[in-house]
Amino acid sequence: MIKLDNMAKTRKKEGKPLPETADMKMWKKEYENMSEEEHHQKLKQLGLSDEDMKEFDEVLEEEKKEKKSESDEDSE
Repeated sequence: MIKLDNMAKTRKKEGKPLPETADMKMWKKEYENMSEEEHHQKLKQLGLSDEDMKEFDEVLEEEKKEKKSESDEDSE
């Protein structure tokens, strides 16, 4: 029997990373310069729900924390 509690806690990465094309680099630069409100508008255009956007915000916050801790470790 599979325990659902354990499955809910483990999160698998989805998909294969996209290649670094010129279009992808342009999109990434645009993406990095978007405000949180612009991100939410794009996500709504893609059909994501409010719950999906909340998850997006949580993931984004985690990434910011990871980058900050990595830069703090590098500066020591």
